[in-house]
Amino acid sequence: MDPPTIIGTADFYGIALLDSDVYYPGQSGRSWYANQNNFYRQVRNFILDITRLPETAGACVHWQVAQATSLTNLVMNMRIGGKNNRQQGIFMDNGKHCLRV
Repeated sequence: MDPPTIIGTADFYGIALLDSDVYYPGQSGRSWYANQNNFYRQVRNFILDITRLPETAGACVHWQVAQATSLTNLVMNMRIGGKNNRQQGIFMDNGKHCLRV
């Protein structure tokens, strides 16, 4: 009834508050896991808040697409508006996406 909140601070450095597939430092786009190796990950019942991050950066979740993974009951608080706003709720990569809302 009262999920925990993960809040990104103004000086947060990273692609997202929750990152299921970390990129190698200094190697553009090279992932730690191959998407075929990402199974049975589940995240449930959190509030993710990136409103303190600069509007030009940040995502609540970086989710690598894989089999039997799920994101359930997440509230994503982001900045609203602004001509430079680049914040994202979910950034997905490496595969076919199926998003059910």
